[in-house]
Amino acid sequence: MGLAPTALATIATYVDRGTTHLTADHIRAGYPDYSQARVDSAVTTYLVVSPVIGALGVPGWLTAAWPSRQASGGPAPSRP
Repeated sequence: MGLAPTALATIATYVDRGTTHLTADHIRAGYPDYSQARVDSAVTTYLVVSPVIGALGVPGWLTAAWPSRQASGGPAPSRP
């Protein structure tokens, strides 16, 4: 259940950069004294850090799911 939101959150940062610019608006609202160049730099930093966290999160979720699946005996057997 956490794998899909992790992947979507990672992808959403790039969609935002190309469309709505909500991340830039959020940074600008929190730091009104920042110049446009500084806001752009902060957004670029977020675009670099977010996929790294997502790349670490996906294997984390898969690693957490594997023992759970093993403990339950794997998928339920199919009925004839």
